[in-house]
Amino acid sequence: MNQTTSNGESVHHDVFRDMLTETSGAYYLPAPQGGYTEFVYNYTIDAGWNADEIYVLAFVRDVTTGEIINSGTPSDPIVLSTKSAVSEPITLFPNPASDATSVQLPATEKVKQLAVFNLEGRQVQTRYSQTGERLELETSNLTPGLYVLKVTGEQGVYTGKFVKE
Repeated sequence: MNQTTSNGESVHHDVFRDMLTETSGAYYLPAPQGGYTEFVYNYTIDAGWNADEIYVLAFVRDVTTGEIINSGTPSDPIVLSTKSAVSEPITLFPNPASDATSVQLPATEKVKQLAVFNLEGRQVQTRYSQTGERLELETSNLTPGLYVLKVTGEQGVYTGKFVKE
C-alpha cells in the first residue's frame, strides 16, 4: 500500500485488508489422522490493490489455551498469485494413493518443477515421471497423511491435494 499517512510514512507492507470469518473465527473439529478439514471462502480484490501482493493468512488456535498451533505465511505452497495460477486446480487419481498418484495436465504443458508439501508446509522429496500429458508421482516413500502437490509448468502453476494411505 503506497499512501502517505499522518506520520509521514508513504510505503506500508503487509496491510490487513479483510477478515473472511466473523471476528470470533470459525470453529472446526480436527480431522482424524490421514484426513483433512477444508474451508472455502470467497473474497474480492479491490481494484486499487496489487493482486500480486495479496495473500491469505490463516491462524489455527487452541480455544482452551489460546495457543497458536499453526499460521499461514505469504510463502505457503497453496497460496498462489491470481496472475500466475491456473484457474482450475488439478485432480489427482487415485486419491487416496498408496504407491503412486497421477494427474492429467494440458497436452502441451511441460513440467519445470514439481513440489510436494506436507501439512507443516515443508517440501518433501519425491520422484515423478512424465509421459505426454500424464504426470505420475511416486508416493511409496511418503508417510500416511495429507499432502499438497504444486506443479510449475511453462504455461502455469497447478495445485492439488492428495491423501497418502
